[in-house]
Parts: sequence; C-alpha cells; structure tokens
Amino acid sequence: MRDIRILTGALLLAGLAADPGWCAAADGPDSLRTEALRSQLEHWSSARVTGPWGAARLTDPRIRAAGLEFLAARPDTPGTDTTALTNPIPLARLYKVETQANSAGKGAIIGGLAGAAIGLALAAMEDQVDLGPTFGNPPHDRTGDYVAGAMLWALPGTALGALLGSAFRHWRTVYAR
Repeated sequence: MRDIRILTGALLLAGLAADPGWCAAADGPDSLRTEALRSQLEHWSSARVTGPWGAARLTDPRIRAAGLEFLAARPDTPGTDTTALTNPIPLARLYKVETQANSAGKGAIIGGLAGAAIGLALAAMEDQVDLGPTFGNPPHDRTGDYVAGAMLWALPGTALGALLGSAFRHWRTVYAR
C-alpha cells in the first residue's frame, strides 16, 4: 500500500513539474479571475467599485476586453471624483468590485434555529401538562416528541426567516486585488 502512495505522489509531482504553465493562467489579460468577474457582473445592474479615485457606484457594469465598462457613475463616498473615471476602467486600476446581495440564506438559518427552539419549548411544555383522567397515562416517547416538535416548527421558521432576510441587502465582494 505504501508503494502505491509513493508512486502516486511521484507521478503527481512529475506532472506538475512537466507543465508549470498551468498556474500562469491567472496572470494573463483574459484570466480565469476576469471570467469569474464577468459571470458575477452579468446578473447585476449596479456595482460599487473602489480604486485610486475612491468609491463609486456604477450602473450597468460589464467586463469587456478593454476593462470594466459602465453606463453611468456616481460617487459613493464623499470626496470621490467620478470625473477621473475612464470608461472603460482598466482592471489594473480596480482595488475592489462589490455587488448587492440579499441575506435570505442567513435569515433562513436564523429562522430555522428559532423555529426549532420554539418547537422544542412547546414540546417540553406539552410534556409537563397533565392531560387528565380522560386520556389516561399513555407511555410517552419524550425524545421523539421533542424531535418532532423541533422539526415541525423549524420548517415555517426557515421559510419566514428566508422571507425576512431577502429584504435586507448587503455589499458582497466579487473582486479584490
């Protein structure tokens, strides 16, 4: 078994040494990073960019061969001079590009946890209630009751949390030098 690991490692190292150009793809003008930024920006109608001029909000940003093209620019922070922006902006002049994203995922997690906690508390309270002589004293599967209560309340909590979280927006970095 040890011989197979040594052989696999030697073949891997030989393959890496034979073609060192695989890691240079990110250095070219049409790199994988540029393609990733292009795919990120094609879905958004605005972006916030930071560079030597400060921070500016761009409408309809698109990555082209010459750089980042936009329809209009406005200052995002005081002291930003948008007249210094060239259209297109060369990617080498960009420090950071951000797009707005909603917080539905984070809201779903928080809502699911809150719903599960409520369901667990309700199951614990139901376990403490005396149902009276009419129902008798059936044996309870307390663990199953607690799990069922938590699961039944987690689903609507998740849905409500995702709905509320989608109303809150934050800036998400899609490119940073």
